Amino acid sequence: MVRDVHARGVTIVSHRARHARHRGRLRSVIVLHLGQHLAEGRPQEVLQDKRVIEAYLGEKYAQRHGGE
Repeated sequence: MVRDVHARGVTIVSHRARHARHRGRLRSVIVLHLGQHLAEGRPQEVLQDKRVIEAYLGEKYAQRHGGE
């Protein structure tokens, strides 16, 4: 379904990070935090971004689990 929607030129907006994990389905993601642009790029890169990890899981989690 995601591929069909994308083929029609539609952008999908979701607040669920798990959607970004479907890397084969998404070419790029944009992360907003408190209405501000936080990160953008390929899902595998964005999900490892320390700022994204801190914003969604907290600073302590980001420190324990790395992030670039």
